[in-house]
Amino acid sequence: AGPRRSRKARGRRPRARRPPLPGANAVAGPLLGLDGAALEPSPQPRYLASRREWRDLPDWIELSDERGRGGGRPFPPLADDPLFRDGGPALLPFLPPGGEPACCRGAVLVCPGGNYEFLHPREGAPIARYFAEALSLRAYVLRYRLLPRHSLHQAHDDLRRAVQYARTTANGGPVLAIGFSAGGHLIATGCAMIGVPAAAERPSGGEG
Repeated sequence: AGPRRSRKARGRRPRARRPPLPGANAVAGPLLGLDGAALEPSPQPRYLASRREWRDLPDWIELSDERGRGGGRPFPPLADDPLFRDGGPALLPFLPPGGEPACCRGAVLVCPGGNYEFLHPREGAPIARYFAEALSLRAYVLRYRLLPRHSLHQAHDDLRRAVQYARTTANGGPVLAIGFSAGGHLIATGCAMIGVPAAAERPSGGEG
């Protein structure tokens, strides 16, 4: 006879897998500048870390089991990930399945976290894809400028310009900004600075 199982073990049911969030059918668009113009990929991209530092990246950026081409991996290789490139501010757009929103007005702007040092892949495209497919809205992931190479004022300017562009595509509806960790901080402090001149417009503090 085989080993006896306890009554508790015999009565245990396997946990049902949760269905994946909507988003797999959302349509990814080309990388955009904050003015909505398509950005051409650089033949010599600059990354947030030099290649010799890639082996020491945080696990949540490396994501070795989730990066790759094909095979159901949700994120591109590091070298191809637009959120890992230091190419200036940009928008990653996502549209509902079939392209243009059919009925809903509004747009969503997603700001990933990452300690203002990186941008977390899991807090970018998957969230935008969800809003695009589940709510039939245009959704954008904001690649904002990061510390220490850039300033927090520059990141605020990126957010402000991204919201301005999103409004032009919202069909008269509202723009929702959602952020995680540093991205949430960026949005909250950006809201607190509404009405404050942009960095380029502020006086430098010199005499006069």
